[in-house]
Amino acid sequence: MFGLIAAAYALLSDADVRRAQRRRPGSQFVASTVHGMGHLLNRHLRRMSERFEECDAFDAETLWSLRRRLAELADPELIAIYPHGDGRSPRRVNGTAAQRPADATLHAVQRDGLCHEVVLALVHHLAEETRASLLASGGGSALPLLPTRHHEEHHEEGGEEEGTAAAAEGERSRVFSEYRSQVSCQQCHTGAVAAAWRDATLPPPLPVDPVEPGRERLRSCDYQADPPCGACDGLGGPRWGDTSEDVSPVRCEAVASPTQVPP
Repeated sequence: MFGLIAAAYALLSDADVRRAQRRRPGSQFVASTVHGMGHLLNRHLRRMSERFEECDAFDAETLWSLRRRLAELADPELIAIYPHGDGRSPRRVNGTAAQRPADATLHAVQRDGLCHEVVLALVHHLAEETRASLLASGGGSALPLLPTRHHEEHHEEGGEEEGTAAAAEGERSRVFSEYRSQVSCQQCHTGAVAAAWRDATLPPPLPVDPVEPGRERLRSCDYQADPPCGACDGLGGPRWGDTSEDVSPVRCEAVASPTQVPP
């Protein structure tokens, strides 16, 4: 599948050890949203190899096969460096996890979770030398990029017989439970999710502009803003300095809020 790779584990490099010991990713690997995280990290993946393709191009069965192969190549010494509860550690898989859901929407959730897991294994479970050999091997299989969307579980009511509804709800619960355990990379690659890791995020918001309060939000606005960003906030504009006064904001007028737009 991946071409010929040495069976013996590669020696861990100093870079492997340093990266495993560092719980917070560098700022170049952090985005403020899941959408932004996917695009950002996918740019890094594409620089590593031309074999990466969109997650949507894969089915769950292929991704399970990739996951198993990467588990065989995982370096136990590298994984042992990760502290208990670290989101990069391999997770235990429930015996029913590989069952393909009948619902197409749930299959997309399962596929996206597996894309997250395959990328995590490739980047954090393989020694640098092993990963380089895998990506350089000729005729190797395609590898998935990260999805740029996040799935939320919604419980549907009515429209099904009691037994059928219970079965559908059980399958939905199973798929989303698995999905939530697969997207651990969001913990530190999308800013301040855990209080202890708040430093692994964007700089704090600009101070309120003393002359024109709110102007600072026109220049820069992200998930840290309170109140949350409006439709015209964060669009930026030509800049010549670091303060809210040193920008010519993009012209913008909010004509309606999301709740005012008919479905």
